[in-house]
Amino acid sequence: MDLEKVFTVQGILLILTGVFLLVMGIKVVIRQTKIRKQDLIKEGTVLHSRHVEQRDKEGFLTENYYELRAEYHDKGHRMEKTVYSVEEYLEGDTIRLVKAPDNGKDVFIYKEDKANGIGAWVWIAAGIAVILIPFIREALGTGAVSMVEAVFLLAIGISLIAVQVKEEKKSLNRISARIVEVLKWKEGSKTRGGKPVYTYYPIYEYKRDDVTRRWRGMNGSEQPSQYKTGTRGTLYWRQDDARLMEKEPGRMLRYVGIVLVAAAVICVYGAVVLAF
Repeated sequence: MDLEKVFTVQGILLILTGVFLLVMGIKVVIRQTKIRKQDLIKEGTVLHSRHVEQRDKEGFLTENYYELRAEYHDKGHRMEKTVYSVEEYLEGDTIRLVKAPDNGKDVFIYKEDKANGIGAWVWIAAGIAVILIPFIREALGTGAVSMVEAVFLLAIGISLIAVQVKEEKKSLNRISARIVEVLKWKEGSKTRGGKPVYTYYPIYEYKRDDVTRRWRGMNGSEQPSQYKTGTRGTLYWRQDDARLMEKEPGRMLRYVGIVLVAAAVICVYGAVVLAF
């Protein structure tokens, strides 16, 4: 193998890009592995809930969250911690907590994100594939590169389809909700035309387990007229991972997976054409 042909400007850029993707993916996987292996996820109980809110001169909410005092047991010891949530919890509610894997002291409300986990493995696979491209192209030719791309796309495509099918099997309850407030949130020091930029989030009121609760939606808008108090809609509660959502989970992962599988077939066809 002629390494001079591997380490061209294009080859070096590909390798560096692959290393970046690989490192980013590995960092996420290591963090998630620590959380599971070190028994950092704890089942807790809310002891006290305090609603914190603040308004501006126009009457918009500028602060809206819940300060929760929760207890949990860790290695036989009863522990208490204060955590913060945009979703209302009541005294006695069960809550999932996670200890920060970095120091084991900070505690947060745990919301498992399967998509983030899948994304990490996609980054790792993409990183390996991109790093190998310059070496495979030099050793085996362009056709072999197409085969590597095909295997990569096929693996990712099938994985995404499998994740989507698994997600669709989870129970999903529709909950009637109403917008009762609008949060006016300043995005750090971001400005436009010399003026601060605000994002507006709806505050929903809904009933779950015969108890009225409030929750700040996650989809914001820079247009204050986007959300109006009194507007009724539907929220989605997924019991399996205690997740509240504004939109019913779509089938985007399935469609992306199908596209990637089709792209893999095209890469195989291209490799065959180059070979013959």
